[in-house]
Amino acid sequence: LFFLLFSLGCSTPKIATTHFLQHLQKGQFQEAAEFTVSGDLQAHPIRRMMSEDAVALMLQQMDYQIINSQSIENEASILVRVTNFPIQEIFAIAAREIMGKGIYNLSKKKKSLHYDQEIKRNLQAKITSPDITRQTTTITIKLEKQDGKWKIKDNKNVMHQLTGL
Repeated sequence: LFFLLFSLGCSTPKIATTHFLQHLQKGQFQEAAEFTVSGDLQAHPIRRMMSEDAVALMLQQMDYQIINSQSIENEASILVRVTNFPIQEIFAIAAREIMGKGIYNLSKKKKSLHYDQEIKRNLQAKITSPDITRQTTTITIKLEKQDGKWKIKDNKNVMHQLTGL
């Protein structure tokens, strides 16, 4: 009986959205993808530009609050207030600095950088910098019911809204 009630409770748009966001915060992208229609977060451009570790590092800092939920039949819309660092701005600064180091190394015929490790190190420094302040925005997450479970419809758009990339 407990498992039946638990599985029914997990089939609400609010709970599906909460699980999706919690998994993103923990860097559990495969688990988060289970709450999407496509079942895949790999296609998002941020996943092609950066390692899972670097993306996870940025999303760990995210705070969110579900402020409204509306559903009609098999469609739902969740309004979420998200507070995070300006990821797009941080990424742009980190990329410029790393590219500058790479060009400098090439000009001096030094060993090439390990860009992935360098990006992660640079992002960590930016996120812990007192010069970077967190920003709050409100996003809308759309869901649809599939096989009795609520799934996030346009995960690329949601990831874009969360990361700015």
